[in-house]
Amino acid sequence: MASKRSKKKRQEKESAEGVVETPELSQSDAPETDAAEAAPTADAEAQSELTTRLQRAVADLQNYRKQTEKRIHETRRFTKRDLFRELLPIVDTFKAALAAADQGQDPESVLVGVKMIHDMLVKFLSDHGVEPIDCSGQPFDPHFHEAVTSVPSEEHPPGAVVEEMQPGWKMDDLVVRHAKVIVASPPKGEEEVGDDEGPENGETKNGED
Repeated sequence: MASKRSKKKRQEKESAEGVVETPELSQSDAPETDAAEAAPTADAEAQSELTTRLQRAVADLQNYRKQTEKRIHETRRFTKRDLFRELLPIVDTFKAALAAADQGQDPESVLVGVKMIHDMLVKFLSDHGVEPIDCSGQPFDPHFHEAVTSVPSEEHPPGAVVEEMQPGWKMDDLVVRHAKVIVASPPKGEEEVGDDEGPENGETKNGED
């Protein structure tokens, strides 16, 4: 009985001594293939995140552009409405003047109504910064004037505006319409004298003074 027990203990001891524990691998001992497989995954995630951000930025830009265009359109609409609202009283006055003319009223009364309409229009332009271009007696300026023709003049220096054929208008420094003008040229007598006085006429012949 005792021999059997000792034999059993001896077998358990031998089996215990024959067991070899397998050491755990540390993180540093992991195969290099795991790191190589993880790198493409991280690049794909970064690229996907960058694509998402770009798509959001493009969408935000498109929305901002649409909102800006809408605001500009609305601003133009309200600006036009206010402009036309100021013109309506002038239209009403013009209509009243036409009605008075049709009824055979005194021509002078009709003329007074027409002058009133003219003054209202000029005031309307002035309120919006549109002023007539000063021309008479001014030197010809191609930025503001358009020369229709030129005439000899003794009262005006050459190049000066003699007469305004059609008024010009400007808004601050921006020309709305150039003024059509007639420009002064030298009198005919002076032109002939100027033609006769050439460099060769002032030279001496054969070196004589």
